[in-house]
Amino acid sequence: MRETIVERTQVATISLVDSSIESIRENDVVRTGLRLYANQRIGVAGALGACDPAELEQRARRAHDLAIPYPYPLEADRKRQVTLPCNLTDAGRGLEEAEIILRELRDHEDFRFSGKIKLISEIEEHANDRGLDLCYEQDLVTLSLIFKETNSGSIMDGHVGYFGRDYQREDFVEHVREVLEAYRNRVELPKEEKMPVVMVARDSGMDSPYSFFAHALNARSFATGASPLSKHHGNKVFSDRFTLWQCRDPEAMLGAFFDSEGVVLEGDRYPLIEAGRVVTPYTDKKSAADFDLPHTGAASAAYDGLPSLGCPPFEAGESEWTIAELLNGRNAVFVFLSQGGDFTPDGQFASPVQLAFLFDGRRLIGRLPPLKISSTVFEMFGDAFIGISKDTWPTISNHHLLATTMKITAT
Repeated sequence: MRETIVERTQVATISLVDSSIESIRENDVVRTGLRLYANQRIGVAGALGACDPAELEQRARRAHDLAIPYPYPLEADRKRQVTLPCNLTDAGRGLEEAEIILRELRDHEDFRFSGKIKLISEIEEHANDRGLDLCYEQDLVTLSLIFKETNSGSIMDGHVGYFGRDYQREDFVEHVREVLEAYRNRVELPKEEKMPVVMVARDSGMDSPYSFFAHALNARSFATGASPLSKHHGNKVFSDRFTLWQCRDPEAMLGAFFDSEGVVLEGDRYPLIEAGRVVTPYTDKKSAADFDLPHTGAASAAYDGLPSLGCPPFEAGESEWTIAELLNGRNAVFVFLSQGGDFTPDGQFASPVQLAFLFDGRRLIGRLPPLKISSTVFEMFGDAFIGISKDTWPTISNHHLLATTMKITAT
């Protein structure tokens, strides 16, 4: 049985330094993986760039002779193609946009800008001899701008960005202006010990509010009792407003709708926590079989690697309210730049916040002094949890906002 994985990534990168265009670079990379299955074993080989199919198969057969076990059924009889275009993909247009953006931002003479604009086209294909034929194509644009005050001694004072498929120049420039105006307006830290904290509900990474769940809902940690959620399996321990999905919806996550074993979820989501109740950890085929758990399709692998359990993208269920409605007239601390924080294994959380703004749900009011936020995972997503906004911020992004009450300390 043969299975092929093809990944093609084309990237045009425009580098910006000191409010000027420094360079433009274009890459086009194709990766091809071949998996051979027989006698409940797997052999994998891969090639970067152009490849000889016969030589690739020969290497996969040699890998199969290593007798690596794979006693799991392959995905079969499923065809699906998703194509998601972007309104800015041409490198020439990207260069023109970079020049226009910098010209607009030069009005802010007290700031200098650096960063990158990337125009990305990706294709991922996963197919086998049993009728599996999946293809995901997407184009997107990313803008990452670092800003610093002209008289600042710091390497950077803050950043603004955009990541998506529907780039709108005027909206992006207006977003940058809003951030810079708020940055100039210094405000004092409110005297409340605890108050609403708002942050972008990113799906992954160490700065994600869901990073605790990457370990706690890992099937092996969960099933062996190493997770603090192990003893809560099936129990409600979080707010009934809090639902956490493993999400492969390509519209929401800007990524492929299948995992590295070719698994496609019904509705592109699987509930891990539902209305505060711990439903299941995330699993690949092996961990689901080893621990008699539901299979959630969370396999991860390089194009030339063996499938294994990997942390999938997370998405929290949106509320019925905007962020302004969730805050209900209260001001909040908007976490803009936070590095160095983390959860402890038992769920304690603390993080320094290098850049935060006072936020009223509609606009950034002003820049707060450096501070620290702290809580526990059971408070953040329990009694202190306010909700996930149904609207996005900024409006040009697909980022919803998470609001919860936390302890605020000046640093």
